[in-house]
Amino acid sequence: MECKVIILCTFYLVFASVQAIKVNLNKAWKQDLGWEINCSWVIPEGDSLQSVRLYQNNQQFLIYRPETDGASTHVVYRRIEDKMSTSCAVLDDARQKGTCVISLELYQPQRFNVTMACEVSGERPYFIIQKEEIVVEKLVPPTDAVFTNITVDQETGRVTLTCGAEGVPLPHLTWTIADQKVPSDFAGGDWNATSKLWHAWSVFSYTPTSSTVAVCTPTVISEGKTRTIKTGHAAKYNEARNIQGGVFNTIVTVLLLFLLR
Repeated sequence: MECKVIILCTFYLVFASVQAIKVNLNKAWKQDLGWEINCSWVIPEGDSLQSVRLYQNNQQFLIYRPETDGASTHVVYRRIEDKMSTSCAVLDDARQKGTCVISLELYQPQRFNVTMACEVSGERPYFIIQKEEIVVEKLVPPTDAVFTNITVDQETGRVTLTCGAEGVPLPHLTWTIADQKVPSDFAGGDWNATSKLWHAWSVFSYTPTSSTVAVCTPTVISEGKTRTIKTGHAAKYNEARNIQGGVFNTIVTVLLLFLLR
């Protein structure tokens, strides 16, 4: 009995002294592409990489083993909603450091949150395993709002502003005058297949004064277990500032014509 206890205690002490594998899993939104998920790892001294398993929504889609796959591997899956490109590689001869990069090029708007997982396993005799998960939310903060069109009725002085912004989900564009919310005249949106974002637009008409500032603020709202709100930089229109800008542009144009004579 004492012998068994000693063996078990010795095994426990040896196993407890083995350091854990460090796994770092992060995500980033890439303009005109979609999501990029990066899994990097560091395996403690005396051990090396046995395998890396990658999962999407708890389903394994790739296993990378340096012994059979070599120092690196690259796999592409084309699906209806996206193209998943995965590159895995060890970064040193000891196979203790490495990375897997997953690129999700969106063909369609993202409809659901996606859970990605990276499981890194060491070699014998310990076969240490470390698994990390990350949720890729259907949420991209809005771009800064911009006025895509400004028209002025020369007879009435009424100004019509068209404001636009992009994000996921479709951004809400809120108009305010003197800190008071005002309704838009028209609003809409569609998915931009190039930027991989929803493009929102809104039209607002009003009669400005020199002190009046029209503000268009973009906001995206994600409805899940928790309500997430992200707000972008607003676009602002002021008649006085735009007149000053117009005068400045006129002066610059006259000077250029004079120099080119």
